[in-house]
Amino acid sequence: MYEPGDLKVFNPDKEISKEITLEIVIRHRDALKQARTGELVGVPIEKQRDNDRKMNQARALNLIISAQREMVTASRPIVYFTALQKWKKKNKSDDDIKNNPFEKEDNDYNKLINWNEFLKSCEKEIINAEKTKSYDDDFIVTKVDNSTAVEIFMKC
Repeated sequence: MYEPGDLKVFNPDKEISKEITLEIVIRHRDALKQARTGELVGVPIEKQRDNDRKMNQARALNLIISAQREMVTASRPIVYFTALQKWKKKNKSDDDIKNNPFEKEDNDYNKLINWNEFLKSCEKEIINAEKTKSYDDDFIVTKVDNSTAVEIFMKC
């Protein structure tokens, strides 16, 4: 593929995708599977009791939220830069900048920040549910049908 004397160029985007983003996506995929079936990676489902599977499903909510927050954190600088450039194109004069501040504009970055805040509130709800002794604020896992599909109700 490479001839002697060719320069090999380092592509940081490719390395970031392989080392960081792919790992987060795989963890998110595994957490979704755990939330649906209660199956842990590397543990055969036959060796798990029904109650353990239900607990694994509830624990998977934390794993899903964690992976999604990492996705937000990893993509935040890129989304910020892109949204800021679009905003600067639209708002060139000083009056436009004063009348349409970046923080209040409906852009991808602000949506991402709002999503991150939502995920934080979900984490807090789960922590509060675990601290209390009542079952009223707990997360309910119910079986939808006879297949492995499971519906998880979140109060966030």
